[in-house]
Amino acid sequence: MVKLGDKVRFLNSIGGGTVIKIDGRIATVLEEDGFEIPSIISELVVIENVNQMNFPTEQTKNAPQQISIEKENHYSFDEKNEKPEKEQISVYFAFVPKNIKELQTSGYECFLINDSNYYLQFSFFAGDEQPHLLENGELEPQTKLFLQDVEKDELNNFRTIVFQSIALKKRKNFSIKPAIDVHKELNLTKLYKLHSFSENDFFYQPAYLFPIIEKGFSDKDFIVTKDTAAKFFETKKSETKFHAAKKEKNSPLEIDLHINALLDTTAGMSNADMLNYQMQKFHEVMNEYRQKKGFKIVFIHGKGEGILRKEIEKQLKTKYKSCYYQDASFREYGFGATLVTIR
Repeated sequence: MVKLGDKVRFLNSIGGGTVIKIDGRIATVLEEDGFEIPSIISELVVIENVNQMNFPTEQTKNAPQQISIEKENHYSFDEKNEKPEKEQISVYFAFVPKNIKELQTSGYECFLINDSNYYLQFSFFAGDEQPHLLENGELEPQTKLFLQDVEKDELNNFRTIVFQSIALKKRKNFSIKPAIDVHKELNLTKLYKLHSFSENDFFYQPAYLFPIIEKGFSDKDFIVTKDTAAKFFETKKSETKFHAAKKEKNSPLEIDLHINALLDTTAGMSNADMLNYQMQKFHEVMNEYRQKKGFKIVFIHGKGEGILRKEIEKQLKTKYKSCYYQDASFREYGFGATLVTIR
């Protein structure tokens, strides 16, 4: 039987650590180097048990223990840990890069974070025009829930997220909160920039935290009814799939030319078709801002095989000779972007 606080080793791989969370059949193991590893309970071997007071038992530390899944709730929030500032609901959607040194290709671990004193009975949807149910259940107070691993080419599935929830407390009276129904769009270009990932209170490594709700509701939160939800997606259908991130004054305009950022699907398209579409968007942007002297644009093309990058450079040398171009900030984009200055 695996419990919180048990020291375990992985059955099918090297390493192990201390169990810090159990969610159904998944246990989160904290390794000595600070990394949190989700693992199926049946693939863990207990090497040191703890009792309910979190003290090691007298059982042998080296003999593998019989593992079974506890049917009762593994997590019971201690009301002594409630904090006044966490009476307001805060929920975050987090991306934790698997390899922050290779942001252009790295996948991510995705989490939901409940930074409040309330239990959240929730449903979480992700997608674009028709989001699908990604997870539902109960999100305990002041904790995080691992959702899934996401590879780079799957990011397009997270353009729009929908979070629905009812907040409550157990075994005590509490202030009733309004039902939560929030639809938001994610700026996925941030996941290509190193400075988007920061130190935080929830992970041992840098992460990108997208606020679904932060310290209660505000005018910026999109609280929807059935009618407004239909209007939301009707508006999205009429929008172009070409997204440019909003930038602060005097900051370069960011244009993501990854094909998955431009199109919902590439079914039936050849590599040449996709390249032509990407270049069409490149020319659209260049023509739109061609008269704005001194204006800066960052074209995010990725590293890949360099075909798109070479084609962009070719056009800059021939059709846009007056413009100056260089590699964009390596710190923010690695080798995957070109900075163009209109002249």
